[in-house]
Amino acid sequence: MTSIDGWNGAAGEGTRGGEVVKLAQPVEIEAAGETQCCAYEHEGRGVLDLLMDFLINELFYKIGFAFLVFITGGRFKGESSYYYYLVCLVGFLLVLSTVVLIFLAWVMWF
Repeated sequence: MTSIDGWNGAAGEGTRGGEVVKLAQPVEIEAAGETQCCAYEHEGRGVLDLLMDFLINELFYKIGFAFLVFITGGRFKGESSYYYYLVCLVGFLLVLSTVVLIFLAWVMWF
């Protein structure tokens, strides 16, 4: 774990490797009665938000884009902003159909 220079345990900013890092607000822990601070602030977003961002932006988009490029023979470029949502939808449907097919095969097997 890397240390943050100029951090005295309070909220604010510090530097890490020359890069300015925004520090989270201190959190009061009721059981121990002491204040602790997490090292980084994720802009108030939870783990589920970060997971959904990963699924939509990375997984669904890349799968959908590869599928549309394959279907169109390489002519699909995805240059319009409208196509971003179309590509994510196609990727989601491909992942969902794969999961449904695996589930159906498992049900029919037993």
